[in-house]
Amino acid sequence: MNNILEVKNLSFHYDEYDIHTGSVTEGKKCLNNISFSIPAGSFVTLCGSTGSGKSTLLKLLKRDVITAGKTIGDIYLNGTNIKELDAAAISSAVGLLFQNPEDQIVTDKVWHEIAFGLENLGLSQAEMESRLAESLAFFRLEGISRNDTAALSGGQKQLVSLASVLAMYPGLLLLDEPTSQLDPEACEHYISTIKKLQSSLGLTVIIAEHNLDKLLPVSDMLMVMENGELLCCDTVDNALTILSKTDSGAKSDLPLPTRYGISINASSLPLDINQGRKLLMSNKDMHIFGTASSLKVAVSSPEAASSPKNGLSPEATASSTATASSKPLVKLNNVCFKYSHSGNDVLNDFSASFDAGCCYAILGCNASGKSTLLKLLSGSIKPQLGRITPKPGSIKIAYMPQDTDNMFIAETIEKELLAVGLKPDCYPEYISHIDRSAAPMDLSGGEKQLLGLAKVSALKPELLLLDEPTKGTDNISRCKMLNALNDLKQSGTAIIMACHDMTFAAECADKCAILSMGRLTGLTDCKTFFTTNRLYTTPTRTMTVGIIDDCYLERDILRK
Repeated sequence: MNNILEVKNLSFHYDEYDIHTGSVTEGKKCLNNISFSIPAGSFVTLCGSTGSGKSTLLKLLKRDVITAGKTIGDIYLNGTNIKELDAAAISSAVGLLFQNPEDQIVTDKVWHEIAFGLENLGLSQAEMESRLAESLAFFRLEGISRNDTAALSGGQKQLVSLASVLAMYPGLLLLDEPTSQLDPEACEHYISTIKKLQSSLGLTVIIAEHNLDKLLPVSDMLMVMENGELLCCDTVDNALTILSKTDSGAKSDLPLPTRYGISINASSLPLDINQGRKLLMSNKDMHIFGTASSLKVAVSSPEAASSPKNGLSPEATASSTATASSKPLVKLNNVCFKYSHSGNDVLNDFSASFDAGCCYAILGCNASGKSTLLKLLSGSIKPQLGRITPKPGSIKIAYMPQDTDNMFIAETIEKELLAVGLKPDCYPEYISHIDRSAAPMDLSGGEKQLLGLAKVSALKPELLLLDEPTKGTDNISRCKMLNALNDLKQSGTAIIMACHDMTFAAECADKCAILSMGRLTGLTDCKTFFTTNRLYTTPTRTMTVGIIDDCYLERDILRK
């Protein structure tokens, strides 16, 4: 089989700019002597810890979107060095979807966004119209083709961005964390769409992801990066065999069934829930199951935090951290909200109360109103009907939005944190590994989430609002975030987070609910929530239901 992509001895240093002198020097080395080849038509998953170089590698493969820096080595696309290809050839041959769809969308209407890239290719009017119609029909976007792109949900923006890229007929499709903002059902649909395109069109696909549950079963190859180096690039089975024998942080991002197989030294590693259930059934007698409902991750040092053995929960010790007060910290009574006079209610007769010292996970599909709820609580938007008490501003509130880029205004991390009163000797442990002289925008997605958390936590809020806090994070970062949030709970802070990460919600929250049809449904403790629901539940519950009673936490089935 011919290789569509060959990478030889590739290294990359970002440029470092001194704002005082204006000089540019060779900065951080993000990729170190990487070599690999990808056969045409392959479906490849690229994984690795936060900051391992995945996004940088994808940008280099696209070439025209990489930030300033020094590149060493060669990249061959269909046998031709990409240095010899002009911008138009690269644009049509290689498609790249960024981690944040907001960074990709540049026009005001859905149809124009899809047509924009075709205009840049210089296609005829007839061919542009044909490809536009084809894309709208295939992705079922006809109904929103004239909608404003700014008004789309995160999931819709991802789909529009994908349609825009594929309308240019690339042979190589690169995707950077494409499912990080999608609910579980939308995530599964998105990946099945990519797989269908790859199979039917002969596309070569490389997806950089931390969430591997739905990807590994459909992948031909697995690439693993660690600290800017390529740990392996092989078939999924061979790569897992290599990875299972290492201490790589990427191992903790593997699907639960795979990590379970590694934890019991299974001869064949399961990739999906059904395979995991069969393995669990044949080995269930070796387990002693706990019943803890909350936890504190035990991280005694940066070294311990950087190498979780099996996942989020095995590093934990169980103890409830909730210290809910008898009087609610904030209440919403019969709140209604919609974004336009003629639009539908996003929240409809919404009532709920939230206690101090308690963490709430608000789950639900994309565009169900989770982000709207957080904005109402923050005071950035106001309800048309109903009442929020006390009024936003009467208590100290901190809000971390889904797109943390909007939080950063300074040239360096040190200045960013000084703006909220944090000096270097007071940095929380979970950001101590980040270079304080680096620009916030140069961080990986997971590092940005941790920096954002440090900023809002420094404000010592009574109410902390988090919108998809684990977006783009690896398991190591989630462990650090879990510790930080538990510390805030113990200090009396109420935490409300909109979340698609079921495992994190189960480990971190005291209470969970689904936001559906404008109202909060089924607000209850985590154990009741996750053991009662069949669809909105943790991978652990899905894998153990009918085999082990009331099991929904990873630590109950994973050995240390």
